Amino acid sequence: MNIRRGLFRLWLVLSTVWVVVTGAMYFEEIQSPGIPEANFLYVKDADEFEKIPAANSRYEMRKTMTEITFPNNVSLFTTPGEPDDKERALVPGFLIKIVEPRYAEVRAKRWDTVHLALQVAFVPIAVVFALGGALVWAFSGFSKRPEDRKSH
Repeated sequence: MNIRRGLFRLWLVLSTVWVVVTGAMYFEEIQSPGIPEANFLYVKDADEFEKIPAANSRYEMRKTMTEITFPNNVSLFTTPGEPDDKERALVPGFLIKIVEPRYAEVRAKRWDTVHLALQVAFVPIAVVFALGGALVWAFSGFSKRPEDRKSH
């Protein structure tokens, strides 16, 4: 059997396995990229949303306030109990002002992860192919028969 053909087939199979494993490793992160949580407090007197510093634990706030969760890892804390009509009316504005701009952040994080996954998947494959090709080329110069030295 031709050693070049055998090494190429081995490289092809291992490359396919590598791409599948890399895709499986990064699938969850691409599907739902982890962006930092953003917590907001509705200040009733000022009728505005105040961003809560990241150092404050939302788990502590859950004990004393009502939490309304939104997509993109956003939470809004209001006064304890059921939200009144005024607070319910603010939800569409909160969605437009706070939640929707985070879609761009999610999209950017997702594309960064896709870019990284592509690099992890294909750069090692290209390096191994180039290294293998160079080694096969170098060792073919040591063949014993002159007809084996001909380039194909």
